[in-house]
Amino acid sequence: MEHPNGIRIRDGYMYVTQSTLEKVKTESGNLASCVYRFALDDHDIAITNTLDDPNIFATFETKNPACQYGVDGIVFDHNGDLLIGNFGEVYRLKIGPDGSLLENKPWAKNPEELKSTDGMTIDANGNIYIADFSANAIVRVSPDGEVRRIAQSPDTDGFHGELDEPGEPCIWDGRIIVS
Repeated sequence: MEHPNGIRIRDGYMYVTQSTLEKVKTESGNLASCVYRFALDDHDIAITNTLDDPNIFATFETKNPACQYGVDGIVFDHNGDLLIGNFGEVYRLKIGPDGSLLENKPWAKNPEELKSTDGMTIDANGNIYIADFSANAIVRVSPDGEVRRIAQSPDTDGFHGELDEPGEPCIWDGRIIVS
């Protein structure tokens, strides 16, 4: 794979974000990226990093003019919807009972609060936490899609516990832990 990034497993499938599909050219010239889906018992898979790959579940175009980087963060919400970060906005993918993709639409966006989307995690209340590496920040997206920055550091090296291009948040023992 050209640039695999996030990964989640659910209902017998592994979902992997692919942040760039350099061989795919969009009409607008913007970057294309995708989510691959593999059955857990798949083997001998050939990936071409083109739209001919049968394991592509959903495709995306990065419309952020400031930075052409594709999908990264990935998490399932409590409804079973797949949430995907696409550089500054979060898409909601609805999956049918047969595993088909029913919907792929932007869900949460606030350019003042969320600049980029890297790793994503979810808490027991359905809040999504996103590592925003471009802003050295952590952002919370509430179940209704409200985007709010909850922590941020200035440009730093991170040696004193500051956020320095955070990549992966997780919930542990009631706290948000960030790499």
